Amino acid sequence: LVVSFIRESDRRGRNSGTGQMSGTEVDAFTASERVYFVDSGISAIANQITYSRADGALQILGTRDAPAELFDQRNRFNSLKGPKFIWNRQTNQILAPNARGRMN
Repeated sequence: LVVSFIRESDRRGRNSGTGQMSGTEVDAFTASERVYFVDSGISAIANQITYSRADGALQILGTRDAPAELFDQRNRFNSLKGPKFIWNRQTNQILAPNARGRMN
C-alpha cells in the first residue's frame, strides 16, 4: 500500500516544505495483492486498487484467474465480478466493462 496525502501547504497553493497531513484527504494511493476496500456503500476485493484525486477515479483491477469483485450497497445490493471497475468519485458512477453479476 502506497498513499500520498494532501499537505496543508499544497492546499493553499504554496509548496513550502512540510505541512500537516490529514488521513481524510488522500491525493493518491495504490494497493496491490488481494486488496479489500470499503467506502461509502461500496466494497471491493481485487488484485489492485488505485485512486487519483486529479481525475477522481478509483480503479479496481482483477486478474484473469481472479476477477475483481464489487459490492454496491448504496441503493440496492449489487454484486459484480469482472476484470476492471472504474468508480468516478466526482459523479459517483461506476463503469463495469465486461462484468457479470446480480442485482437485488
